[in-house]
Amino acid sequence: MNTAAVVMPLLEALVNGSGTLNNPIHDLQFKGLTFAYATWLRPNTNEGFAEMQATFTLTGDNADPNDVSSFIPTPAAITFSTAKNISLERNTFAHLGATGLAFVSGSQNNTVIGNLLYDISGNAIQIGGIRVDDHHPSNERMKTLNNTVSNNYIQSAATEYQGGVGIFVGYTDGTTISHNEIAYLPYTAISVGWGWGWTDAGGQDGYVTPTISQNNHIEYNLVHHHMNVLTDGGGIYTLGAQPGSTISNNYVHHQINNFGALYLDEGTQSVYVTHNVLSSVPMWLYIWTDSIKDYSIRFNYSDTSRIVNRGDDDTINNNTVVNDGDWPPAALKIMGNAGLEAAYQDIKARAPAPSIAAVTTLSAASYRGTAVAGESVASAFGAALASSFSLATTIPLPTSLSGTTVELTDSAGVERAAPLFFVSPYQINYQIPEGTATGLANLTITSGCGNTSTGTVNVTAISPGLFTANATGQGAAAAYALRVKADGTQSSEPVAVYDATQSRFIARPLDLGPNTDQVFLILFGTGLRYRSDLTSVGATIGGINAPVSFAGPQGDFVGLDQVNLFVPRSLIGRGEVEVMLTIDGQAANPVRINIK
Repeated sequence: MNTAAVVMPLLEALVNGSGTLNNPIHDLQFKGLTFAYATWLRPNTNEGFAEMQATFTLTGDNADPNDVSSFIPTPAAITFSTAKNISLERNTFAHLGATGLAFVSGSQNNTVIGNLLYDISGNAIQIGGIRVDDHHPSNERMKTLNNTVSNNYIQSAATEYQGGVGIFVGYTDGTTISHNEIAYLPYTAISVGWGWGWTDAGGQDGYVTPTISQNNHIEYNLVHHHMNVLTDGGGIYTLGAQPGSTISNNYVHHQINNFGALYLDEGTQSVYVTHNVLSSVPMWLYIWTDSIKDYSIRFNYSDTSRIVNRGDDDTINNNTVVNDGDWPPAALKIMGNAGLEAAYQDIKARAPAPSIAAVTTLSAASYRGTAVAGESVASAFGAALASSFSLATTIPLPTSLSGTTVELTDSAGVERAAPLFFVSPYQINYQIPEGTATGLANLTITSGCGNTSTGTVNVTAISPGLFTANATGQGAAAAYALRVKADGTQSSEPVAVYDATQSRFIARPLDLGPNTDQVFLILFGTGLRYRSDLTSVGATIGGINAPVSFAGPQGDFVGLDQVNLFVPRSLIGRGEVEVMLTIDGQAANPVRINIK
């Protein structure tokens, strides 16, 4: 490149509209404008960027990570506070170095409609704040009240500060988020609420009155190709009590990483979730703790049955799992009505082609680490990797499924086609081809419809990972117990059992039996078959050394390895314990069993 046009932004704020309680700014319209090229330099200072969530940060010498009301928002290029009846319509927000647009404390009856937002470093849109005067305002006029965000197209937000979201709603009353399309994000698309229940009535911050959060409605939104980089988020995510709030008629698809497409997090209360469609997602619903309560989740549609539900006082019924893409008419109607309405479809055409995140490859057993071993089972995560779901049904494994292929060019420059276990739009499980040289390999995935995605894979001799019953790399082991009696007879027993109340597998109590019984734990993993020798393999169960009698290929299944451990009788009565495995100095992900 001999020449280049460079734009160097100088301003951090392009518009700042701030009124007072007695004299709010009001009745202004911004239409057909372009707001572009703002910067943000605080992360370049000694403050850095210590993020909690959704680009809210710990800032200052006295920052307290235990005070959920003390985090500082990332500033917006266009900010309004104590503002009423402000309208922003058909504007473009692009190339902005922090948050794009924010309506904060005292903003009431404002409308954000039909705007295009892309290439935003942090959150695209923020409505409401998280400070004390936001959740328990001393004056009614300080409330963030009755604001609408509708028919906006948001693409490629949180490009630098990847914990950012498409639309963030703090403590608000009567916010409506409707008919937006939000796509190609590293993290969550829509986040509503704050505080993890701490600031709610009866929460640990000591309030006896509720926050202002109520009557917020998230409806008719189209969310897709999100959670491309981070985990522990979702398509639509909530925090804290929000009586009278609804999540309805949204279509969420192609979520790359965990957790649920609908994620009700800590303290969420009194939210009605209905008539949503969730497709090509790791799980459609995630409710992980009993601080989440008084919710109703009914008449939703998904192509996966996978959920986590550990909430309290719940109603979850009349939801439909769809097989083979056979969506019923009611679901198809939701899909068709979600996203931009006809009058605003043209704004999407002005957006640049999306920048799809590079492919990330992890162990298909542990889902962690920076390396995978030769001949191991690997999982590639990305967006638009395949045009459909397809599962291998033959041995040897195919190198093409539904027209999708995976090619690895190793550090020696040799290109090989990878055997495929299954392909989907957001995840592909494949085997690192036999003979792949250690070192950095280049990965190329070509989908059946011609999309090409690339990434790199760090291939090592060993990178041990253990499979788990819930296929998350955590919790109950994917294993069985082998019992050998004094007369030599053998029997096998499961060490995990499905708990319908928790919607997951848990460790099943294992009885070690009489002193004459020997019990071995048979673990399954990948990435360990090329260990140096058996003496390099160490294991503990509940902190007690567990002798290893075998660690190598399982033999019957492609890429699968096996480890056999003797279960010491000194563990009797210990209950749930952690199994730790180390091979050639590398630790596998810990898994859990239960000793009766």
